[in-house]
Amino acid sequence: MQSGWNYQHCSFIQQHLTAFEVWLQYGSAIKEPPQQLPIVLQVLLSQAHRLRALHLLSNFLDLGPWAVYLALSVGMFPYIQKLLQSPSPDLKPILIFIWTRIMSVDYQNAQQELIKDRGYNYFTQMLTFQPRPSQPHIQGNPLVIESPAVNNNVTFADQKAMSAFVLAMFVRDHKQGQKLAFSIDVVKICISYIETSESPLLRQWSALLISGMVKEHLEAVVIIMRSGAFAKLLTLANDPIPEIRASIVDALSNFILLCTEGDELAN
Repeated sequence: MQSGWNYQHCSFIQQHLTAFEVWLQYGSAIKEPPQQLPIVLQVLLSQAHRLRALHLLSNFLDLGPWAVYLALSVGMFPYIQKLLQSPSPDLKPILIFIWTRIMSVDYQNAQQELIKDRGYNYFTQMLTFQPRPSQPHIQGNPLVIESPAVNNNVTFADQKAMSAFVLAMFVRDHKQGQKLAFSIDVVKICISYIETSESPLLRQWSALLISGMVKEHLEAVVIIMRSGAFAKLLTLANDPIPEIRASIVDALSNFILLCTEGDELAN
């Protein structure tokens, strides 16, 4: 390197992230599109700044459906879909939160995105993950995510509840999604959450996930019936929380199918 030259890092990315953060604090109330949003999405490709960009994006999406639609309109899907291939544990709570926001607004397009590269497995793995006995602290300690919707405090159970929500929306009126997401192991883990979890949201969305997987899905109904999981689910319909009872009843009702006469499997 020629002497006398001083190399300086370009501050372009940091400046735009800071400007976006300032907009979130002071300009978001007017609901005008922030100029920095496309840059924030591009920054998701940068490993050095990815975590900060995801935090800011999650806060932006938390402003409401208009913010979600705006982010989708500038091409958010390819960026966050690609991040589902990342093994980084630091990204999990933020990515799950972001996909939860998207699924609550535009689940039909998101269903197709999650099929790509089997992205739905990201949420299945989170839902079914069980900490080792040497890691009991994970269940109780909060995993921090800077989002007003969750008061900067997303617990392990919250992440599982959001994963159940994403999967429930993935299979909603979606035959291909039902076939891809269904497994008896997922059903059994959902039933165990309904029975034992202290999180009402996790219990509710576990029941609604089962409901979505079996709706007009005869093969899934037969597998669950033969495994004995249906009988177990039936015993849980007396949950003290009305919303959870309703979700369980909704799941049970989807086991009652209108079968054609002579269909031995359906009968």
